[in-house]
Amino acid sequence: RITANGGIKTCLFLKPVIDLKSILRNESYDDKVKVEKIKEAIVKANELREPYYKESTKRGE
Repeated sequence: RITANGGIKTCLFLKPVIDLKSILRNESYDDKVKVEKIKEAIVKANELREPYYKESTKRGE
């Protein structure tokens, strides 16, 4: 989920938010660097999400 403040939120009910806005607005990054930074942010968000997903599948939800 992308928040109105420019972040990736892994779950509506949990706090971790990965900041995308600062990557997109950083003028020192060219487009290739921005793409790589965004990819890294998505991977990081997915890593934060994975334990919660695994936990919910253990309970049969």
